Amino acid sequence: MSEKIKIAVVGTVVRDTIYPYKGEPIEGWGGIYYTLSNLAGILRDRAILEPIFYLGYDVYDEFLELLKEKFPNIRTDGIHKIDQKNNRVILRYVTAEYREETSNYIPPPLPYDLISPFVGNDVILLNFISGYEVTFETYQKIAQGKSGYFYVDFHSLAFGRNEDGSRFYQRPENWQDWIGLPDILQMNEKEAETLAARSMESIEDYKNFATELVQISKNIINMTLGSKGSVLAFLSEGVPIVCYFEPLKVSKVVDATGCGDSFAAGFISRFLETKDPVESAKYGNITGGLNCTFQSTSRVDRIHLQIEAALKSYQQNEIFVVQ
Repeated sequence: MSEKIKIAVVGTVVRDTIYPYKGEPIEGWGGIYYTLSNLAGILRDRAILEPIFYLGYDVYDEFLELLKEKFPNIRTDGIHKIDQKNNRVILRYVTAEYREETSNYIPPPLPYDLISPFVGNDVILLNFISGYEVTFETYQKIAQGKSGYFYVDFHSLAFGRNEDGSRFYQRPENWQDWIGLPDILQMNEKEAETLAARSMESIEDYKNFATELVQISKNIINMTLGSKGSVLAFLSEGVPIVCYFEPLKVSKVVDATGCGDSFAAGFISRFLETKDPVESAKYGNITGGLNCTFQSTSRVDRIHLQIEAALKSYQQNEIFVVQ
């Protein structure tokens, strides 16, 4: 990779208030800030990141100053100030991994003409943070216009929203149309259960549904399962290949928020080098595991300093000791 990778990241940056299962509330940046900061920290001078999103007037100057200070490889041309407050999300963990969510001040969908200048990038990563980032028409245009990989985290497309902003799991009526357009599709275990319209009790249940998904979508499927690891499915000469991967074992879990975003960053960074989904999924589990060892995004800009040691622990099936 002699030339720098160019990655467009489409989504929503939010202000998070996180109520951990145990511990004091945490206030910080969330949404695709997890994706951006993880990619910037992992790839560093190997990549240029080009985020595309609306940002509320109340946080615009503060957030752009943060990017300028911490991440010189993130460009800000695609960040657009709007005349409304920024999206705010409250996350209340009912267990160490599962949470209830409330989302308010959701920005409008992005039109395709704000995204089209970036469709020639090596990757377009679309993370449905609010669930309203783009219309299906725009989504189709991205898939048709892209020249690199189209990576989609299904995320909040699997949510409905009450009038008070609280969210609940709900399968979109046209969900099969949405999943068929990306090259790589990611979802977590609750989103998988929502699309499958059935509960899943075992790794085999997730593997079976991943097999169904890859036969419908014909793309690469990443199914993140939190502390249970992940499932990968892809086609090889038309035959479904389904793999399960153990998680990175860490000595201490601090905050599970954003681990799926970190998984995606790890997967993408490895996949661009190797084109090997198996090696990339292993790397995703490592970066996802590292992300849960600190609060919010407090140490994400230093994640690259720990990857090699975490990789060694993962390969030897040892516990990675958090420093």
